[in-house]
Amino acid sequence: MNKQSVMPILLLSCILFLCCYCAPQKQGKQKSSVTESNQQENREKVLIAELRQLYDTAKSQYERRAVCLRAIDEGAIHRGGHVSAIDEIFSTHFASRMPTEKEAIRKTWILFADQFSPPPAPDGQVTEGVATVGWYMAVYYDKNGATQNY
Repeated sequence: MNKQSVMPILLLSCILFLCCYCAPQKQGKQKSSVTESNQQENREKVLIAELRQLYDTAKSQYERRAVCLRAIDEGAIHRGGHVSAIDEIFSTHFASRMPTEKEAIRKTWILFADQFSPPPAPDGQVTEGVATVGWYMAVYYDKNGATQNY
């Protein structure tokens, strides 16, 4: 046999060997990435449940704010994340009130402090009061439910 006829056979056998060798490794990587994804989802669910419990038992606006900051620090609330995570933590209903096409982005608030009603005016007219009192978190989300800013 001459060199010209051996080279294609050698090249083909090398390609075949590499394909057979790499295929099981790719399958293992795919399986491990699926497992890692499932573990990440489970960690997020546990984190959100823990944050919800902490928020529900918080007695002051400072404790509620601390839960909010922890949710941001630990990634439960982030830009691009779905507002349903915010709904789960703070018992809100933003996901059921998506912005319209005209609105594009909706802004809403989560108030951490108890709000007070203005006292009635002596002459019976409605008085203007303070819009909000204390700490709060503003949330901007789009028609797909993706958090744009907070």
